[in-house]
Amino acid sequence: MKRTGMLLFAVGVLIVYLEPVDAAEYIAKQGDTWAQVAGTTGQSLQQLAEMNNVTDPKDSDTIPVGQKIIYLNKDDLDCAYKWCEKREKELSYGEPGYNQIWTALRNLKEERICYSTDEYANCSGTPRFADILDYARSWREAHK
Repeated sequence: MKRTGMLLFAVGVLIVYLEPVDAAEYIAKQGDTWAQVAGTTGQSLQQLAEMNNVTDPKDSDTIPVGQKIIYLNKDDLDCAYKWCEKREKELSYGEPGYNQIWTALRNLKEERICYSTDEYANCSGTPRFADILDYARSWREAHK
């Protein structure tokens, strides 16, 4: 997944990297399992695993207390869809970016999403998790 952030310079030579919070987050509590978190967030176990770079989680595997679990929520999907609709109307057929937006819009309508955070994964034109968060962020920024 493409990561973006800001560099902040503090006293002396200390440099801190802050990663923006894009996705919805769930912070694991005592006794949480992957199956419980999947049910709470409305995601499948496979989707959570891919978004959080977890290899082969079992339903009953407990999650360490305090672990941040990221996921897509309904608002993210709605905002991403609205952004793609807006961009499709602004762009002309054949213009750079048009095909990507057109494809993303069709896939979002059917809730087809590539949940992999691996930027080299073959998603066959399906919008990536990170792209959806970018679209949602763009919509929110344009409508503050």
